[in-house]
Amino acid sequence: MLQSMSILPGLKREGYEITVFCTPRGVEVVRHDPHIDHLVIQDEDMVPNAELMTYFDYLKKKYTKVINLCETVEGIALPMSFRAHFHWPKDARHAICNKNYVELQHLIAEVPYTQPETRFYPTQDELIWARKERNAFGGGPLIAWALSGSAFHKIWPYVNVTAEAVVKIFPEARIVFLGGDAEKSLIGELGERFYSRAGEWDIRQSIAFAQQADMVIGPETGVLNAVAMEDMPKILLLSHSTVENLSRDWKRTVSLVPEGVDCYPCHRLQLDGWKYCNRHPEGNAACQRSIKPEAMIKAIVEGLQ
Repeated sequence: MLQSMSILPGLKREGYEITVFCTPRGVEVVRHDPHIDHLVIQDEDMVPNAELMTYFDYLKKKYTKVINLCETVEGIALPMSFRAHFHWPKDARHAICNKNYVELQHLIAEVPYTQPETRFYPTQDELIWARKERNAFGGGPLIAWALSGSAFHKIWPYVNVTAEAVVKIFPEARIVFLGGDAEKSLIGELGERFYSRAGEWDIRQSIAFAQQADMVIGPETGVLNAVAMEDMPKILLLSHSTVENLSRDWKRTVSLVPEGVDCYPCHRLQLDGWKYCNRHPEGNAACQRSIKPEAMIKAIVEGLQ
């Protein structure tokens, strides 16, 4: 949702009044986007997939322009296992799928693209809350760390050891871990200067807080997309995407790329467990195991300095 909202400022500049159709889950991150005039919220699968084209034809009778972004990323550039190009040889899949996600959506929407216009818009109350929370952690460098993405292959196994090394280098640093209930188990016992808000803050609170951080770290997930064009340094852990796909045009972003694993970049939505994902013998996806703590520590030190 956040990626696709990049087309809205361009549509506004062309003079359009904008209605966005989305699901209850998607609406949370775009609810207060000032470029949206109307929101239509529909349950997931409210319109069966087989009837979507008929539905869009109906909408074309009501609107000057209808932009269908369904599957522009997840489906085309990131195929599922029931799609033919999911099973193509890696080089062939890479040739088709190695497209910038946001630029592709601009192309489909016929909106000129120069850089992402991806933004998260907190309310005034959320902004005040986030600044208050940030100030409560003191004046040292504050790192917001998103623990996981939406899938098992976006879990990086070296969070604890890296965080401990960072606070030794920067004794005044504070690290706040973000995520949902499922992410609570991804970190061990927390020492001083480490704080978990996983499962305590909702997605809007987590993003609003991340906007106030001195650095944001995480995998390919909503929090990182939400701050892509913010000014703080960011460190992105890539999994099934490339820099070209995701972070090519982000501000002040170091992208940590898996190395030494033949499966990367897979350009695949991993929805079938480990059936099509290369699992490391010690657990976690092989791509995530290949990104070593030393690379992350180096990026953090350079970013905070």
